[in-house]
Amino acid sequence: MSRRIPRFHAKDVASNSITISNAELHHLRNVLRLKRGDEVLVFTDSGEEYKAFFTDNATLRVVNELKPNRELTTKVICASALPKGKRLEFMVQKLCELGLYRFIPIRCERSIAKTSQPKIIRLKRISLEATKQCNRTSITDIASEMTFSELCSVLKTFDYAYITSINADKLLIEHMLKLAECPTSIIFIIGPEGGFTADEEKLAVNSGAIPVKLSRNTLRIETASIVTMATIVQGLERLR
Repeated sequence: MSRRIPRFHAKDVASNSITISNAELHHLRNVLRLKRGDEVLVFTDSGEEYKAFFTDNATLRVVNELKPNRELTTKVICASALPKGKRLEFMVQKLCELGLYRFIPIRCERSIAKTSQPKIIRLKRISLEATKQCNRTSITDIASEMTFSELCSVLKTFDYAYITSINADKLLIEHMLKLAECPTSIIFIIGPEGGFTADEEKLAVNSGAIPVKLSRNTLRIETASIVTMATIVQGLERLR
């Protein structure tokens, strides 16, 4: 079995060299124990990917630029109330693996879990590690928290906005199968464990959101977000 080539992140590329962070260098040298001349893959903030050689310091020698085509052409955004504890970390990790462009924590009337700066920093680290693992070239952006009303005020800037609701008439998959081409952007909204209030659903719909359901069952936040993202990805992939 061939060895999997390690993947690392760098801000950008200068000439024929890439400078990685001290944390990435530590992982290369002390965890993976790479030696001078070992091959690595490096992806940058701009979504580029390069094959490079380890040089035993923070500067890697670029061999050539690769041209991967793994990212979704549609920017998919998840705006979600937060589940508690490790469930949030699991949720963000899986959304990143599925190709999420941005994650926006939202505060709803029935929200229980709260966001914080340390939590945002932790989610950004999880997003980076998930990107390395799943071979993506773009890191899922972790945005600052928004209130539900703040979110609704920007819904019309997206091509499609979906709000998950057990009271919706149509399944999300029905909407996705009607798409004739990949839109530029899609945002989907996931509510707290107690669901959205009637006023919140009304505000979202009046702001341009389309109510959709995922199942006849009541799903946890992380389950609903992953099912929604996977359904959107399947709908988009058939059009590529």
